[in-house]
Amino acid sequence: MEDSPSEVFVHVSAARCWELVRERVNQEIAKQHKLGKLKLPPLQPPGSLDGMEMFGFSSPAIVQVIYLVTNVMLALNQMVCWRMTGVTN
Repeated sequence: MEDSPSEVFVHVSAARCWELVRERVNQEIAKQHKLGKLKLPPLQPPGSLDGMEMFGFSSPAIVQVIYLVTNVMLALNQMVCWRMTGVTN
């Protein structure tokens, strides 16, 4: 895989994106195995690598920021709805 720096994996879901990476790694392991290469890592089963963790979305600091941003966005959305409907608190 290091020989393919231009290979890109894109998906809206971090978990699915990492799953695409895992599938590609398994393809390369199988290919090298067929070519007779020894001492290869085992194939990685589905779920063996966690995309959220691999992209850093499981770290406590990131989880906290996502939580805070989500709450701010919900509050702003509620304020916009109040203004559109004329409702005040």
